[in-house]
Amino acid sequence: MALSDKKRIQVKIDSHLTEEVDDVLNTLGLSPTAVITALYTRIAANGGIPFDFKMTDQELINQRLRSALNTLPVGSPITTDKGLEEWLDEE
Repeated sequence: MALSDKKRIQVKIDSHLTEEVDDVLNTLGLSPTAVITALYTRIAANGGIPFDFKMTDQELINQRLRSALNTLPVGSPITTDKGLEEWLDEE
């Protein structure tokens, strides 16, 4: 494939997330370009996204717990896992 046959795709992604993903990809010996190309290839072959867009069981539990805790008088709402951990660690 000639260079002129390629299209540049640019996206903005949270810097913390990219650091986490870069660590994983480096360990696996993969580049972001290779992973995105593989994803596009699977989308084209399958006619859709090759995985479900849903929360993991743990993410769902955390979200439900945060929602329940936000009904308690704890000051500001708990919106992150870190905020939840800090609140649970309070004495």
